Amino acid sequence: RSGNPAPDGNGQFALFTANYSGANQVVALSDAGTASFGGSLTGTSGPPGDLSGLFTANIADGVTQLVRTGDPAPDGNGTFASDDSSPPGLSFYGIDGSGRVPFFATFDGTSGGMMVPPDDHGAFRWEGGLIETLARAGDTVPGSTDIFEDINLMLGISSNSAGQVALNTQLFWDFIGGGM
Repeated sequence: RSGNPAPDGNGQFALFTANYSGANQVVALSDAGTASFGGSLTGTSGPPGDLSGLFTANIADGVTQLVRTGDPAPDGNGTFASDDSSPPGLSFYGIDGSGRVPFFATFDGTSGGMMVPPDDHGAFRWEGGLIETLARAGDTVPGSTDIFEDINLMLGISSNSAGQVALNTQLFWDFIGGGM
């Protein structure tokens, strides 16, 4: 409920959306009865960098924090961006039958800076307390020499109970050098 403390004790829930604009008001429910949702917080220790996150909740475990703006990226390259970034820092698209939560994220303070392609966004999945990188802009596609360029935030991400994930991404094309 609004006013309840965040699971890590840093602030209280204000709105149940991934950002204060009211966008991304997605709530998903797994077959096991776990809900996943975005939450905006108030009274935090480091605003504006820690004002939102992604969470799950169920009767047995209560509310669990998956990721919070301002947290370090899984690979240590940057921090999950605040909601005033464009696109917003965290956007999720549900929860699969096994409790895994796929989401998109943008980053602040990455080492790639203005490189082409930028390394400031990607697709991730939370599972059992760990965040797995599925695809990050600037990284090489597994088993290929292609490079992820644009992980499309608007076209969604989907996963199934077997742990397979489908997402929309664009591969880098080097217009100057003739391609990759």
